[in-house]
Amino acid sequence: MAEVRKEYFQYIIDFESVSANERRQQALQISADADFIVVEVSRTRTGSFKIRVLDTGSGLEWTNDFVDDDNFFGSAYDQGNRRPYRLPVPKRLKKNTTIAVTVWDTSGASNTIQVAFIGYKEYQS
Repeated sequence: MAEVRKEYFQYIIDFESVSANERRQQALQISADADFIVVEVSRTRTGSFKIRVLDTGSGLEWTNDFVDDDNFFGSAYDQGNRRPYRLPVPKRLKKNTTIAVTVWDTSGASNTIQVAFIGYKEYQS
């Protein structure tokens, strides 16, 4: 029987200087060493935006359309500090999978965005 080892990990995507009302896409490659289980998502930003995520490995989109960032990431605060949004069901991204993350600025000004996929790598041995 294969043994499973879990190690905390974050995948980060930086979108620097997104112009007013610009749509921009970046690919995120999941490493070849382990599947990644997304448990939470978070973001920092200088203005509002919409987001859409596509798992190119499975062809499945995480939403049916662009979603306002507060709806995707949540807007919960704990004593003034933003908390990551916990997914209702963890999302498995297979090793070597690429996800396409598209942001669409809705602030009307230049925007710097960082998206964090928080979870753990699941190593099979």
